[in-house]
Formats: sequence, C-alpha cells, structure tokens
Amino acid sequence: MHKDPAPVKVEGVILDHKSRSFAVVLKDELNKKWLPIFIGPFEAQAIAFELDGIKLPRPATHDLIRNIFEIMGAVITRVCVCDLRENTFYAVIETMADGKTRSIDSRPSDAIAVALRAKAPLFVAREVLDKAGLDSMPSDAHPAGETPAGAKLKILADALHEAVQAEN
Repeated sequence: MHKDPAPVKVEGVILDHKSRSFAVVLKDELNKKWLPIFIGPFEAQAIAFELDGIKLPRPATHDLIRNIFEIMGAVITRVCVCDLRENTFYAVIETMADGKTRSIDSRPSDAIAVALRAKAPLFVAREVLDKAGLDSMPSDAHPAGETPAGAKLKILADALHEAVQAEN
C-alpha cells in the first residue's frame, strides 16, 4: 500500500452530460481535493444505491463479493485508489484473514462499491490526488445525500431495468 494515502469520502455519483458518462466523486477532506473517476453505468448504480440506502431484493455482485469475504473470514480493512497510469486509475482492496494482510487488485469502481457495503475506509494515494485532483467540486456533482430522487438516479434505474430485461 502506498505511504500516507489520504482518507476520502464518496461525495456522490454524477453524470457528465456531454459524454453521457458517469463518475464517482471522492473528496479528500484534509486537503479539500475532489477526485472524479469515470465509471460504468452498472457500477455507478451500485454505488448510488448504496449511498442512498436502496436495498435490492437479492444480492447484487458487490454484495456477493462482500458476503464471500465475510464467509471466508476475511475483513476488508480498507480500499485505496493507489495509482494513475495512462489515464487509468488502479485500486486495491486490502483484507485481513488468518493474521495475513492481502492486497487485491481491483477497478476503483468495484473497490469503492465493495468498500461502501463493508463500511471500510477509502483512501487515495497522494500522488494520484496531485495528478488528478481538482480544487473544486465538478459542476454536475451533487453531494450523496442530495441524489435520491434526482434525474441521475432515474438514469441509473433505467440502465438497470434495461440490463435486467436483456438478461431475462
């Protein structure tokens, strides 16, 4: 794990209207940096649902991952967005089991969704914040507590509905 990563909070999920892409926005409270990370619509929905306290009737993929860790006796101790190379963010899920710490490579979107479900702390390497952090919140962003009834959640719900219909 990188030295001295910054603790962050998930501020919300936004839709970039120009590219019709989603981003999860992390905030470094200490240095007041904002970090938007572009993610897919399913991961955006998984994060938004967890932020808004929406529970599905059956476990979704990120719930399943958390459940597997728990059943195997592993505790998710933290998640860190640890690198940025060629415009791609890298993350690790750090676990503890049987007295051993393990770091598992992950896409940031999946790592964040799992961390939220496991109530594990989130961190971003300071080098990543220096490279990609913003001094102000992205203009389309809304804090997590302000998103439940908004258009962003509707877009996410529509995307889930389409995916379910396609799977059926």
